[in-house]
Amino acid sequence: MVTARAWVWSAVLCTAIVAPSAAGVVIVDGSGTVYSDLPAAVGAAPDGATLLVGPGSYSGFTIADKSLAIFALPGATVVVDGSIRVSSLAASRRVVLDGLVAHANPAGPNFEPGLRVLDCVGDVRAQGCDFVGVLTDGCDGLGGAGAQVTNSSRVAFVDCKLTGGFALNLCACIGGGNGGYGLWAEQSTVALYDCTLVAAHGSSGQWYGGSGGSGAVCVDSELFASGSSFTPGVGAMPCSAGGNPGFDGVGVALADTESSARLLDCGAPSTSGQGTFVAHAGSARRFSAISVGVESAITSLTVVGEPGDRVFVASSFAPGFLAFPSLAGTWLVPFPALVAKQELGVVPPSGTLTASLRMPDVLGVASRVVYRQGLVLTSTGARLGSPLHQLALDRESGPDCDVNGSCDLVDQLEGAPDCNVNFVLDTCDVGFGTSPDCNANSVPDECDIGTGTSTDCDSNGVPDECQTLVDCNANGVLDACDIQSGTSSDANHNGVPDECEPTGVTWWVDASAPPGGNGSAAQPFQTIGEAIAGALSGHTIVVKDGVYTGAGNRELDFTGRNLIVQSEHGAASCIIDCQGLGRAFYLHTNEAAPARIQGFTIRNGVANGVSGLERGGAILAWYASPEIVGCVFESCTAARFGGALFVAPKNVSTHVWIRDCAFVDDATPPGSTLYPGYGGGLAIGDPFTTAVGTVHVVRCTFDGCSSSHGGAIASVRGTTITSHCAFRANSARIGGAMYLGGSWSSSRIEDCLFAGNHATTSLGRGGALASDVDNGFPCPVEVRSSTFAANTSEGAGGAMWFENHSNNVLADSVLWGDSSLLGQGNELALFADYLLPTVLTVSYCDVAGNQAGVWRNSTTFTTLNWNAGNLAVDPRFVDADGPDDDPLTFGDNVYRLQSSSPCLDAGDNAGVGPDANDIDGDGNLLESTPFDLNSKPRFTDLPLVPDTGLGTPPLVDLGCYERQG
Repeated sequence: MVTARAWVWSAVLCTAIVAPSAAGVVIVDGSGTVYSDLPAAVGAAPDGATLLVGPGSYSGFTIADKSLAIFALPGATVVVDGSIRVSSLAASRRVVLDGLVAHANPAGPNFEPGLRVLDCVGDVRAQGCDFVGVLTDGCDGLGGAGAQVTNSSRVAFVDCKLTGGFALNLCACIGGGNGGYGLWAEQSTVALYDCTLVAAHGSSGQWYGGSGGSGAVCVDSELFASGSSFTPGVGAMPCSAGGNPGFDGVGVALADTESSARLLDCGAPSTSGQGTFVAHAGSARRFSAISVGVESAITSLTVVGEPGDRVFVASSFAPGFLAFPSLAGTWLVPFPALVAKQELGVVPPSGTLTASLRMPDVLGVASRVVYRQGLVLTSTGARLGSPLHQLALDRESGPDCDVNGSCDLVDQLEGAPDCNVNFVLDTCDVGFGTSPDCNANSVPDECDIGTGTSTDCDSNGVPDECQTLVDCNANGVLDACDIQSGTSSDANHNGVPDECEPTGVTWWVDASAPPGGNGSAAQPFQTIGEAIAGALSGHTIVVKDGVYTGAGNRELDFTGRNLIVQSEHGAASCIIDCQGLGRAFYLHTNEAAPARIQGFTIRNGVANGVSGLERGGAILAWYASPEIVGCVFESCTAARFGGALFVAPKNVSTHVWIRDCAFVDDATPPGSTLYPGYGGGLAIGDPFTTAVGTVHVVRCTFDGCSSSHGGAIASVRGTTITSHCAFRANSARIGGAMYLGGSWSSSRIEDCLFAGNHATTSLGRGGALASDVDNGFPCPVEVRSSTFAANTSEGAGGAMWFENHSNNVLADSVLWGDSSLLGQGNELALFADYLLPTVLTVSYCDVAGNQAGVWRNSTTFTTLNWNAGNLAVDPRFVDADGPDDDPLTFGDNVYRLQSSSPCLDAGDNAGVGPDANDIDGDGNLLESTPFDLNSKPRFTDLPLVPDTGLGTPPLVDLGCYERQG
């Protein structure tokens, strides 16, 4: 088998060419110029040039109407991160690719192949290469082909692997993606010798699976394959029961009657199509030899055939391409009469012949490519064997830094070390000072480090044994080694162990400061990102007034450090404008108090639809528990969860505090039934997150936010305690202001105002609040001392909807002027499904319509406990349409109680919940909540008002406001 990796070199050579890092590409023209990347070398190379490529990763490149030969250095792994494109070759031009691995870049176009050959009438040869099509995550996507050949007539692959790219949507889309083909040939002629073609499987979609690719597909094309294999992809099953599976691919598919495939010793691949298939009898003969050598040198050639085969090899400096069915092959050198033929011997009984083969004379140029092909005479006639090509280097052309009469490239091939593969011998690197050798061992320092002979703990390119010991913690170990081994942490990456850094440091940031500051008050940093990069846990970053934009003020990551990042003078004066290009903060490494973000206006934050990160348009706190205080979130959006803010503490014992924040016009899109948006302003957990702890939402306002589930807040995991918040004019399909659901979640709402919120569709529910079920798990809700007014639902439950299989509590609250356009519970709606009960206990509340204001879909499976103290009278708000006399401008409407309100002193003191959000800051979380929504004392006696409630005076009023006298 021909292989670019079947080098017949000495062990010393194989050792010499292992490089610690990528070096580059040299054009074999005697100049010795080295290029850092393949595209630059391809662009600089003249027509007809040869390139030798050192190990490493390179960018994709294009060869357009230019003859080039590109060879990997023997033993080197050369990866092209992107497609290789060969186009518009005239008949006189040729391109040779040898030993390259090309992976189409996922950031590139969909369906991109590893190799694309387009509109070529000249010769294209690939030997010992590996081509992989793009992996795509698009819905209904198609992985790229390993190789795509279009309108090209002389293309040959020898000992190559062609692999189709997978489509990676994995149930994230309605339909699964289709697997890429190994080879796609259209209006072309292609020969394959000793190749492996592997198509990709389809991927699973929600309702139908993607189809597997085929090993090779021909459209109006001719294909010859010898000693090759074709593996089809398998169709995927859908994610949902009852969906449609994808189709399996085949080994070789001929798409039309004009296409044909001739196969020799390719197993029995599955086939499809109306074209012509011809199966040649017998076995393939495989020839292999080195790819790069020195002119006139004697090398080895290996033939795998049948005993008694008489073996010849034909050689030429020009390629050919001629189908020869009578010889069961395709001639890839010029017609036999025009090339030299050398007899190599007879295959012995072992079936393997090793023969001597001389490299050609390059005839006075720096290098030449020789094209060869095997020919055997058998007992039944003649047949062709594998083709191969070889690069012969001139011994005397090019730099000769050690003046030994051989050029450096030849010295390297014959074993002279070039450990850094910069195409300069190590002895010359050291001797000329090109590479330092601080330990005087005649090996460049970068090679000592790269091979592990020397350590370089601080990654400064100098072996540690050559450096003066820096040991701030006096433990006898180089500080850099402490950091490298993890003995010491270095959170700000400044090379100093954290235990040697000062604590209690304050860093300063000023958008108007010149660049290059050091973070002091006198020379502040210009961006918040610079300050975070240098700060340690416990440090404080103070951000001066101004507007902060640009990459240095987005996607700010604490990387596990508990930092305090705060504005100097509050949110009105300090603005982070994300400009629709990302979010402001991304915390995801167990950050917890004292970690805090405080006093910013964050506007135009965006979290787009990258899986797992489509949440938190302004701040994403995933497996993190920071405090978020005094922030304003304006016009922020996320593709799925938390238009402004997404929080998900790591475990049930953690707490997140969100205090004194305002959410204005934030949103997640409505989405689809399968993929709805959650929490236009704030999302707490998601249906896929586990072990969310307790989230406290205190003294926040939500105005004009929107989503599919929970226009302002969606809480679907853990415990949420929301108190002293106002929700005005938010909208969603389910839960105009709040959506509460999920597995084993619970919610408590106290001293909150819900006004003018809206459930937007006839199938919607809960104009202000909806508590929904998830897989039958309970999610109980307590609503205490709150006011609901002028909320509407296009569907059921003008104020609230409960479908949560839980025992819910509504106490000391006012529900007035809410409406269901379907007439299914202007104030309250209860729903039971799965024959699991939903229970609501109402005590000491003022509910419009009394029990008639409650709609139930089942009197058997829903339970309404209508306890003592409930009213159904006008609560007499101070000014329900505000100074502008417009009830629909909810921001100025006053829902406090008049002095004549029947709701005064009409509550149950025991219905006031414990101060779990510590609204007075005294640390006592067990006392009754002491303040109302306006931060006025909750327990206030009105001497002229009769006490109609329950408990020891002073008795509480109903609703979120306590009248003070």
